[in-house]
Amino acid sequence: MTISKFFNSMKSFFDSKKLNISINCFLFIIIALVSACSTCTKDYMFVALLSTANATCIYALSRRLKLSNTISYIVCLSWIIRLLCLQNLNVEAISNDGNHHLIYLNKILEKGYILIPKSFECYLCYHPPLYYIFSALISKLLTFIIGIRGQYHSVFSLLCSLISSYYAYLLFRLIWLEKRLKLNLLTRKICLLLSISLFIFWPLSIANSIKIGNDNLLNLLYIMGLFYLLKWSKYDDNKSLFLSSIIASLALWTKTTGLVLMLLIVLSVIVCQFFHMKKLNKKNEACN
Repeated sequence: MTISKFFNSMKSFFDSKKLNISINCFLFIIIALVSACSTCTKDYMFVALLSTANATCIYALSRRLKLSNTISYIVCLSWIIRLLCLQNLNVEAISNDGNHHLIYLNKILEKGYILIPKSFECYLCYHPPLYYIFSALISKLLTFIIGIRGQYHSVFSLLCSLISSYYAYLLFRLIWLEKRLKLNLLTRKICLLLSISLFIFWPLSIANSIKIGNDNLLNLLYIMGLFYLLKWSKYDDNKSLFLSSIIASLALWTKTTGLVLMLLIVLSVIVCQFFHMKKLNKKNEACN
């Protein structure tokens, strides 16, 4: 009896969501570490091997997230391209204010993440601090784990790019696989594949994925916010509306243009409530 209980408890543990989340987090940490290793070497053959290892981890992660094989291959290929670009492109060449972002990050590191620099202390210190705090924390953590001091700030931008790809896929799937669209299933799947491919392989998207700056985190939060907002409007899921509101607040703490996402959510709620009330009034009139 005790043995059967033990096996049942082990089965429930391995089937639990907590284990799935922990495995996903473990794979994501490996992705971050391999990305960080590729930033501190100039051996292109070694970078290619690291890129392949990273793509393998991303493929495993994407399969656990239940992405299709085709989408998984697309994401893996895009990640290899981004890692190789990190070695062949000068980050400063694609960012006019890259040095100013680095000054802000160093100010955060000096002040210990708690005291935020004043707006007059550097050229970009007027920006909200969320991106710089996360980037500085990851850079410090990777320096501690790897044991080699280096500039790992691009790793956080790369991770934002990876998560953006995943949520872009979810967003496009929500749009194109909508049954109310007057298109056959094959056409909708082709549109989904083209949309995510254009998003991932657009040259500016690849270049910006290694850029040191708060735009990468802002783009991620915008995509996540739009996904949860669309999910709320489609399924009337209040949890999704709450998540989109939290994400909009984080976007405001990333860049002031995050206000647009907040206004979009408020406007969407007002419009949806208006049409909902209108539908209720029509029902009441029909009953009377």
